[in-house]
Amino acid sequence: MWNVTGVTVTVQITGNPFDKHAEAALVAAINRAVIEVNNNKCELTVQQLAQEYYQTLDVQERCRLEHLIDEQHRKALRGTAPWELLDDEVKLLTNIVLKRIKLDRAKVGHSILLYCEINTVEALYHLQRMIDSGELSRLFSRMLSFLAATEVIATASLSERQIDMALKSLTSAGGKAHYFNNPFNVQNHNCQLQVCYFVLSYEFVKFT
Repeated sequence: MWNVTGVTVTVQITGNPFDKHAEAALVAAINRAVIEVNNNKCELTVQQLAQEYYQTLDVQERCRLEHLIDEQHRKALRGTAPWELLDDEVKLLTNIVLKRIKLDRAKVGHSILLYCEINTVEALYHLQRMIDSGELSRLFSRMLSFLAATEVIATASLSERQIDMALKSLTSAGGKAHYFNNPFNVQNHNCQLQVCYFVLSYEFVKFT
């Protein structure tokens, strides 16, 4: 809904304890996975399957399509991703696609940075849900723990400043800026994001 020029947000993944070698290895694996999916020419097939997924509300059909997207990613990564990381890399790629998020690349510094392209308020909302639910943290904890050969607790976060800027950009496009004026006087950015998403969802349904 409300497709506009995409904005890029940066999700930060911090590991405790910090292991620069494990984080560098994981960033390299993620970037390799993104490249492999593109070079394997499965991206077009994945996008077509994802469109069918978005358009159906049937639970069984959605499960079937998710499985097919999983298989496309697994085929593209087989032989290039470490066997122990394969399942989690596939899960990461599939879940992001199903949330209408595009993973551009990863970078390592004092933490792991995931650069994600967001084109809709819906996608921004789902990315925040992936963070708040602990889904991304658990995924990266498993992968970093394997690479570090010890337990690593990863924490994913997206700054309120980035949510603020992304919301402003996404909702101001197409004449929707008035929703960002926060008519409900919601102070917490996560709550404001939810309010904005549901208001836009209601408007979308009402006029279609």
